[in-house]
Amino acid sequence: MCQIKSAIVLKNSIYMPLDENSHEVMIKDLKLKDVDGQIDFVRVEMIPIDGNYFNHNLKNWKLKVDQNQTPEWFDPKSTEIEMRKEIKIWFKKRFILNGMEIEEIKDGLWYIIGGTIGNVSGGIIEDVSGGTIGNVSGGIIEDVSGGTIGNVSGGIIEDVREGTIGNVSGGIIEDVREGTIGNVRGGTIKNVWEGTIGNVREGTIGNVRGGTIKNVRGGTIKNVWEGTIKNVREGTIENVSGGIIEDVSGGTIGNVSGGIIEDVSGGTIGNVWEGTIKNVWEGIIEDVRGGTIGNVRGGTIKNVWEGTIGNVREGIIEDVRGGVIIYPNDKKIVVADPNYKLELFKK
Repeated sequence: MCQIKSAIVLKNSIYMPLDENSHEVMIKDLKLKDVDGQIDFVRVEMIPIDGNYFNHNLKNWKLKVDQNQTPEWFDPKSTEIEMRKEIKIWFKKRFILNGMEIEEIKDGLWYIIGGTIGNVSGGIIEDVSGGTIGNVSGGIIEDVSGGTIGNVSGGIIEDVREGTIGNVSGGIIEDVREGTIGNVRGGTIKNVWEGTIGNVREGTIGNVRGGTIKNVRGGTIKNVWEGTIKNVREGTIENVSGGIIEDVSGGTIGNVSGGIIEDVSGGTIGNVWEGTIKNVWEGIIEDVRGGTIGNVRGGTIKNVWEGTIGNVREGIIEDVRGGVIIYPNDKKIVVADPNYKLELFKK
């Protein structure tokens, strides 16, 4: 597998493009023939000894030959000396370090540990581990492990492990594992593992397996497995099989097969298969086929097939075909199934 930083060594020169690390692409660019028994080039890599390609001490970089056979003219020692000269140029042209300022990245393959970038409109940023990016309107950012990104209106961010993203109004963020995303007004966030997302107004968040999402006022959140979603006022949440959803006063939650939903004061919850819903003040819950609904003080529950509804003090329950409903004010328990045998216990 090709590693940073790759090159092709010819008899009288070295080919090390700034924005490419695939030997096979380089061989194709140079129109070389890769034939057994006819070796007229060498695949090499300069790799950091400590694994940190932001460590630019040249003594930290060593040559690695990435093929089994080499031609007679190949000299590893002299090649390593020449490759150190080449990577110095690469450091200067493709790394953004503390104190550096760049107005815009339009193309190329970049590495960022500090400094300030006004706008990313194209190219690929391999690693953001520090610094500040004002706006991302295009291109690809492969790995965010630190730093701050102000506004994402386009492009693709592949893996957020730490750091802060301010406002998402477009583009795609694929994997959020840690860090903080401030305001989501559009675009798509796929696969939330951990971290915090605040203020969702539009856009789509898919596959929530952990972390916290706060203040949902629009957009769509799909497939909640774990984690916490707080303050749902509008928007749609689909397929809840785990985790916690707190404070629902609007919007729609569909297909609940697990997890906990607390404090429902509005909105609609449809298709409850399992899980727990606590403290219903207002709103509509439809098609209850299992699970537990506790403390009903208002709102409407329709189409109860199975499950348990406890502590009903106010509100409307319609079309009960099964399950158990407890009315503490009336000291009454409704068992809507003729197959149940009811036994009363007295102290």
